[in-house]
Amino acid sequence: WPPIISLSEAGGYSFKVGSAELSPAFHDTLVTKTPDYILNYIKKFDVDVIEVVGHTDEQPIANRPSNLDRDLLSVLNSTANVAKLVPADNAGLGLARAVSVVSVLRQDPRLKPYKLIPLSGAQLVNTDETLAVQGARGDIPQRRRIDIRLRKSVPHDATASIAPTPVIAVPMPRPAPKKP
Repeated sequence: WPPIISLSEAGGYSFKVGSAELSPAFHDTLVTKTPDYILNYIKKFDVDVIEVVGHTDEQPIANRPSNLDRDLLSVLNSTANVAKLVPADNAGLGLARAVSVVSVLRQDPRLKPYKLIPLSGAQLVNTDETLAVQGARGDIPQRRRIDIRLRKSVPHDATASIAPTPVIAVPMPRPAPKKP
């Protein structure tokens, strides 16, 4: 399996607090170095899907209305600035950050033939890939990260050769008839 490329805030890859805006250094790295790392692994492991997963720590986001439903696509298509995005929770913030990174990576012509997919892990995945069920509220820079995972896409005709799962009807007991 290709390794996961982890870009954490602790490693200098940061966003503005509660925002999907990239720091200037993070943006420069995404433009100058990250595509080379990705392309190296693409060739080495013969993959064609680049999943960009945004993670957050468990700091709550202040109660505010989200505009992600309306504005994510415009940022992804580079017709709006990422500073415009307002997530209402950590799941939305993780997704907005992944979209921010994908919108930069999409500018590199060498990555055009590959599928770039933004995803959110929110605050639910620890850095060791376990579920964060213990709860660790607070300022944890290692948890605020972007993970870039590479994989091979599923061929479209692969599902055609799989037999459909049979549907089994389970009889349910009928209620007793009401007496007049």
